[in-house]
Amino acid sequence: VFGNLITTSALKNFGIFPSLIISGVVFAIFHYAVYQANPFYMYMAFLFRVLAGVALVKFGSILPGFVGHVLVNTLAVITNS
Repeated sequence: VFGNLITTSALKNFGIFPSLIISGVVFAIFHYAVYQANPFYMYMAFLFRVLAGVALVKFGSILPGFVGHVLVNTLAVITNS
């Protein structure tokens, strides 16, 4: 949803840099409950979404962000088990 809907919609209206920031902030807020409002993890979610947005702009595909998200979630599950 974030990679395809929010980022691409924002790109049409605001340009690259503001779109990446907007998408990152929305992604971090969306993950607020998941990270129990931990500022470090909120920042990491923001940073991940910005990097996934850069990949979206560079490659024109949501696949890099999707694969990255699957890897991060898989590592989180493995390390928290």
